[in-house]
Amino acid sequence: MKPAGAAKIVAVVCAVVGIAALTGADAVAETQGRRAPRLAPTSISVSGFPAIVATGYGSVWVGGHRNGVLYRIDPKTDRITGKVALPGPINGTLTIGGGAVWAQSAAPDGSDSYVYRINPFTMRIVERHEGITSVFGAGSWWFGSLQPTSLLRVKPNAGTILARITRFGVDPNRVNIPIAFGRGSIWVYSPDDAVIRISGATNRVTAVIPLPGATRAHAITNGYLTGGPAAIVGGYVWVVSPAGLYRIDPQSNAAELLPLTVTPFSQWGLPSVSSGPRGTLFMRTSDRVVTQIDPSSGAALRTYPASGGGGQTAVGFGSLWIANALANSISRIALQ
Repeated sequence: MKPAGAAKIVAVVCAVVGIAALTGADAVAETQGRRAPRLAPTSISVSGFPAIVATGYGSVWVGGHRNGVLYRIDPKTDRITGKVALPGPINGTLTIGGGAVWAQSAAPDGSDSYVYRINPFTMRIVERHEGITSVFGAGSWWFGSLQPTSLLRVKPNAGTILARITRFGVDPNRVNIPIAFGRGSIWVYSPDDAVIRISGATNRVTAVIPLPGATRAHAITNGYLTGGPAAIVGGYVWVVSPAGLYRIDPQSNAAELLPLTVTPFSQWGLPSVSSGPRGTLFMRTSDRVVTQIDPSSGAALRTYPASGGGGQTAVGFGSLWIANALANSISRIALQ
């Protein structure tokens, strides 16, 4: 199977959902770092194939990919305290910042994709933009647009388009995805072999950074693995691709593929990389494993259990939150 939405959108930013045979590679992933203490995870039931998770505004946010419902969870009680139904499946990632939660949802007929701005306190949809993902930075919202293929810079609370960037220095037919803001730049993922750096001051491309050893998402066998999620931690930009996890040095604009084994997922192929305590990173590396990574060395520190055939991770409120898509649950693991 594959998630609902336009075929073009699915190919670029949505994890492909399907069933594939699991292999012994999960065991390999677990040996990359020391196993975390066996603390029993708290399991929170969330329906609708919960594959997307983020934290912010005192809450944990979960996107039901198949039912199109955004859930708000109170970390004090681990209970759902609010819901927002979007018109179609929730795809990609959730963006938290600038006083809002942004969620990407395909149109019901699959003809287009929109990013919805949601008030985190009233749980109301207050704005909608055509596009696929959003990033907040330099006092602006940045959207990946499909009509035409471009990057939009939008003034918050007004909806005014401040800039439309169309020249990226790569194949003009690609749908380039904004993934992070930091070091005065908006970082854009160009599937699946480059990251584009654009100045937040001039709106111009300052670097096209090749990803050495890149692998195309469509070349993945025995599972699914899609690229794009990013984090800025420890002075580096970290980007997930079908080849694995890259570390980009913003001083040299050079990318390095880490020797970290990442096994394609059997259900949800868009993982995430999340920042944690003391600048560590967390990334789902297989169906059953989340790996904590030392950003100074890129080495795996320890692993945590997961389930559900894939799903994203987030860190907040002293815990690691793991989306278990097929299991219809979110795991909470206390971090020490």
